Amino acid sequence: LQVFLGTFALVSIFSVFFQTPAQAQSFLELASLSPSTHYKTFDTEHFHFIYADGYFDFAEKAANHYEQAHAILQPLLKWHPRGKTDVLIADNEDAANGFTLPSLRVGMVLIATPPEVWFSTSYSEDWIKLLVFHEYTHFLNIDATTGWMEALRILFGDGIRPNGLWPTWMLEGLAVYFETRTSTLGRGRSPYYDSILRAYFHEGKLGQRSEHGLTLDRVNGEFPYFPGGEIPYLFGYHLWHQLSKDTAFHLNPDQAMGELSLRSSTRVPYFIEGNLENVMHRNWSDYWNSFVQESSDRFQKQIEAIKKEGETAHSSIIKSDYSALAGVYSPDGKWIAYSETSLDDRSRLILLNVQSGQKKRLDEKLYGVGLGFTPDSKHLIYSALTRENSYELFSDLFDYDLTQNRTTQITRGLRAKDPTVSEDGQHIAYLKTEKGTPHLEVAALTSSGGECRVGESKFLYQPRPYSILGTPKFMNSESILLSDQELGKASSKIVKVGIDGKLQTLVDDPHMNRYPIAKNGRVFFVSDQTGVENIYELRGKHSTRITNVITGSSFPFFSPDGTLHGNLMSSDGYQLVRFDLKPDSTFSDHALASPSAPESIAAALTSPALGIQESGSKDYSPFSSLAPRQWAPLAGYSYSTLSGTQLTGMFLGFDSTGKHQYWATFGWNSKPKTFDGSVQYTLYTGRPVWDFSFQSSTPKISSFYYRQTQRAAVSLSYPLLWVRSELRPSFTLFDDRTRVYDLDTGARLHSSDFQDNQDHVPGFGASLRYSSARGTRLGFMPEMGDDLSLETEDRINQGHFSYVKALASWKHYLSLGDHSVLRSKVQWLGASRFLDTSLSYTEATGKDTSALLDRGEGLSLSKVSFRGYSDQVFLVRSVGIGALDYHFPISKPFSGLGDTTPVFIKQLHGFVFAESLVTSDLTGSALLLPSMGGGISIDTQLLIRAPITFNFEYQNGTRKDLGGSSLFFFSVQSGPLF
Repeated sequence: LQVFLGTFALVSIFSVFFQTPAQAQSFLELASLSPSTHYKTFDTEHFHFIYADGYFDFAEKAANHYEQAHAILQPLLKWHPRGKTDVLIADNEDAANGFTLPSLRVGMVLIATPPEVWFSTSYSEDWIKLLVFHEYTHFLNIDATTGWMEALRILFGDGIRPNGLWPTWMLEGLAVYFETRTSTLGRGRSPYYDSILRAYFHEGKLGQRSEHGLTLDRVNGEFPYFPGGEIPYLFGYHLWHQLSKDTAFHLNPDQAMGELSLRSSTRVPYFIEGNLENVMHRNWSDYWNSFVQESSDRFQKQIEAIKKEGETAHSSIIKSDYSALAGVYSPDGKWIAYSETSLDDRSRLILLNVQSGQKKRLDEKLYGVGLGFTPDSKHLIYSALTRENSYELFSDLFDYDLTQNRTTQITRGLRAKDPTVSEDGQHIAYLKTEKGTPHLEVAALTSSGGECRVGESKFLYQPRPYSILGTPKFMNSESILLSDQELGKASSKIVKVGIDGKLQTLVDDPHMNRYPIAKNGRVFFVSDQTGVENIYELRGKHSTRITNVITGSSFPFFSPDGTLHGNLMSSDGYQLVRFDLKPDSTFSDHALASPSAPESIAAALTSPALGIQESGSKDYSPFSSLAPRQWAPLAGYSYSTLSGTQLTGMFLGFDSTGKHQYWATFGWNSKPKTFDGSVQYTLYTGRPVWDFSFQSSTPKISSFYYRQTQRAAVSLSYPLLWVRSELRPSFTLFDDRTRVYDLDTGARLHSSDFQDNQDHVPGFGASLRYSSARGTRLGFMPEMGDDLSLETEDRINQGHFSYVKALASWKHYLSLGDHSVLRSKVQWLGASRFLDTSLSYTEATGKDTSALLDRGEGLSLSKVSFRGYSDQVFLVRSVGIGALDYHFPISKPFSGLGDTTPVFIKQLHGFVFAESLVTSDLTGSALLLPSMGGGISIDTQLLIRAPITFNFEYQNGTRKDLGGSSLFFFSVQSGPLF
């Protein structure tokens, strides 16, 4: 579950929306919504539901849970939202998700897709309810503003949310706590969470700094090592649960949590220890230390009990530095295929040569753990998420041809995942989700021209609505095994489905039974009967445990000779291992100590029905939600200009589905008595995006006159989004107007400069931006891919001349290993002519429409930056820049300055560069301006969510005769915010 947190800094909100049309990223894209979706709406007492047409049943279930969540959580968290809260339900992703954004009155977004069986959120009797209670905890917690914060919220709009600046572990941990507290299962009771903690304890990393161990200061920041993004959920939950057991100063800890939230809603953010000490007379370090001690004692007893029975021997096949999942052997025994996520790369599909041990990276693979070889071992069928129509992230099937080393996508828009191939190679089965409910389908698998093809599919198994199905595997050529967790049950069963549609339940008990697989007619699966996930064998009507592991196992698979393999949890994530089973080895099924979890709230264990009727729904209209969501009135006086008193303001708004968005700025200058401002409206109409804008400004005010410029424009962009890259072409038509007025009388003046007398200067522009640059978990910058930008603009100065400007920029990132990166950059900027070739250099310098170069950080069609020539300005018609930068890591502390201080040191890295500019001066003589230098950078995370980089840099422009200089300077950067 992903939560978009509110922010206290206005600039961080506006930076998301206030960009040029080609760069803008709207709420629609942030929320991964599709503009083509048709929505309907209905209201309950406390919520306004917006749901994709056809998803009323899902929306009704969510509505029942939401009203129940409000009745239970609102008194505990002590906050009542001002009005009805928006809940938007969509289904354009095959990835379970949801997020909360109280800021800007967005509300909550739920994706109507059940979690994968290997997700932590699958440990719930009702995944819809888990999603609702988790997100509504976020909303009630973050939405709260009282006292002077309430006054700021009224003055500056709905972006003020001080609780949104809690550390992520506090926000997510509180949500997981109440998600667990209001269910019979929940992640807090999951053997998955316990297996991670037990692995950290067993390997000496729980509460220890060595070997990437987890300490409270690392939980408080962005720690990239396993379990990565799960850290704030897992450890945050245990910190809140530790607080819930402390009744020395507060008899009702749930009420204490609400009091902490309410008190924080009127406090300056970041001082979390003082707030806790006021309520509980403890600090978070106290709770962390007690959590580590109690967990260590609990796990020590568990491990002793496991070893007493004899730990199952195993040997490593793949030792991943983050996680390796779901292996499968090729029938000829030569290959093992598996999914891997590493610290040095994103999710990928790996092919391991069993004999040589060499690994081959086949593809970037996002989600999908099911894999299947064809009987001849020449083809590997797998699933992965891929973009459809830019706004839909669906799972589809792919075929990797081992003989041709070629990958082919064999389905498009089918939403098929986790394929399995029959022993005879005649059929392929896979899971497919429609309207929140998965089902099993089967299709003929054929080959044409060496490529696998999927025939017409048919339903094979339709479970109860909103079940969680998992990892289908052919038992033979006639039947398929899979797990089925019905909604409302805190357990999962193993079923066998025949190709003829016959259904047989093999295992159905009060436990989570998953990852079934067969070998020689024998059925194996993973169960949590003892509190530790182990592999079991079905013998008749009874199951027998055949492994005894300390941490937890999953995804069993066999080699052709019958050797059992699987995944084993470690502090570096799941590893692929070979189990060395003793003949006829069996173990007892007595349960170990249960996970540390709070008692369930009885009122939350049943969900009352509201009796909502679909006939009461109506078509969604954007007009009811287009009121401004953010505003910022400001006033000031500038002594450096002649503008006098300046009154300025800004606001933005968008509808609840993100298809309509607008923002505006406005200002008044008292001396010239001019109004400045801009307004932009963005409309998403399926794939094309339209922008309409108008802006007026007073760029120059002297003692006698002022200049006012205006621009009206309409832009059309056509974003093409893929999983790892995007392409954004755009086209703009504009009309400019410039006039000069007398400062005292306001009368229009006629200037000798033609620019100041242009009532209309029409023109057009075009741009093409492509980005595939991406980094890694331990990277401090992009480590692979490209950023490409092509732009042009044509202005028609009536009665004078027209001119064209063009810019080309390309950056390429090449990984050199160990997170060292070679970045090459090439830029070219050109104009068809100077403003007027008769102008002297002094007169021409500074004209807006010429191609000016300086050391500034700007990149536009008027200027580009280069290094080593500080404060130098060159007027040229065209210029080329080439640069080569080598970046290298120095240190990776990933540690905080104190347990809960909002200062987190991520990495220290250095760089060296060589750069050269090539151009010609006004006389046509060639100019070459080389430079070189280097520096070091410290990446930090300050004030919880502000990525700040401190740079110490040396630059040397070697052409001293052209203004080159030796510079040493210090700078602070925060790209996402400023």
